[in-house]
Amino acid sequence: MKAVVTGGSRGIGRAIVEELVQNGYHVTFTYNSREKEAHELVEILGADKVCAVKCAITNEDDINHLYEIVCGNEEGSIDLLVNNAGLTKDNFFALMDIDSFKTVVDTNLLGTVQVTKRFIKKMVSQKSGVIINISSVGGILGPEGQTNYAASKAGLIALTKSLAREMGRYNIRVLAVAPGYVKTDMYAKIPNHIKSKQLEAVALKRPAEPSEIAAVVGFLASPKASYMTGVTVVVDGGLS
Repeated sequence: MKAVVTGGSRGIGRAIVEELVQNGYHVTFTYNSREKEAHELVEILGADKVCAVKCAITNEDDINHLYEIVCGNEEGSIDLLVNNAGLTKDNFFALMDIDSFKTVVDTNLLGTVQVTKRFIKKMVSQKSGVIINISSVGGILGPEGQTNYAASKAGLIALTKSLAREMGRYNIRVLAVAPGYVKTDMYAKIPNHIKSKQLEAVALKRPAEPSEIAAVVGFLASPKASYMTGVTVVVDGGLS
């Protein structure tokens, strides 16, 4: 089985790569600036099981290069696409410059669209495949100071619903996962007093481990979830 994971060098993406390898996939994952972390992951998991490709998901040439690596030959195929790559540029809306808004939407939403467009025709020709979009509970709750991020992640949820309806006839399932607070590098930078306040609203009173999000992705990709499509699975410890 072959999988592609965008933004797989660290955090949730790295945990997803590790989960999929354990589940028997050969994983090609992308990175943008984290070259050292990407190569370290290949060394840990083995070059026979993973492949790291530098790819900006907003760059058409990069996406085409990624596609050629995964599906370039006549026997090329793809079983699973996990759209995980994304970024944040937080600020209150009145203070946010338009470039910060566009950059987040262009990457998180339109970047996902571009990657999916490139691979989905292969899935249609195979009449099989699974696409999992990593959204966020922020796209459901709409937190303050994240209008750009919330809009992009809400867009992924809507994209998932519509695309699932279009692709079901081809035996292609499309799903989304919406994590809450997760122990990542980004989360570690939040001051402790702010994290404590955030966790007061979480029923389990703790952030998720990246592996807990990855386990849900692994389940959704598996035959055990074969009748699930068009849904967003919220993994937020009871935040929403």
